[in-house]
Amino acid sequence: SVIEQNPTAAVPYGKRAEYNYTKAISANNGDTSALLRLVVEDCSAAISLDTGSLKQLNEKQQRNLYYMRGTSYNYLGQSENAFKDFNTLLIFDPGNNKILFDRGTLLANYYKNYSAALNDYNNAITISPQGLYFLNRSICHYNLGDTAKAKADAQTALQKGVIIPGSYLKLLNL
Repeated sequence: SVIEQNPTAAVPYGKRAEYNYTKAISANNGDTSALLRLVVEDCSAAISLDTGSLKQLNEKQQRNLYYMRGTSYNYLGQSENAFKDFNTLLIFDPGNNKILFDRGTLLANYYKNYSAALNDYNNAITISPQGLYFLNRSICHYNLGDTAKAKADAQTALQKGVIIPGSYLKLLNL
């Protein structure tokens, strides 16, 4: 393989990670954890090889490695590692609404830090007011005890075509 012939080249590791990531994300069934672990290994190898005077990757390739690894960590339940990669991505691109949303979701779901998640969702909505962002912000408001804001955001999410579970709508009396 290309990696065996040139084990210090970052790009082949990145390409293999991208292939396995796409395969794992597009899988409709089955356990993809083995593929995602391979993605983490290859992204980590490429990132570690891309240092100092050996810079082989452009910024887009670097961001893609951190995104694939962070998302893979997230799927594998390694929230601390995912959080680190999402933070690194936001250094590259602080206005990336998708990463803000992903980090906010991580903050809310794994850390139960609804205030910090709310901040990320607010920033993501400012950049790109997507329905799912409003739903997640609604849930943060609800968990922080602000039912009025939770209702308003849930209604906005509904208007934007998001399907909201009936149990949550019932909680909000919508």
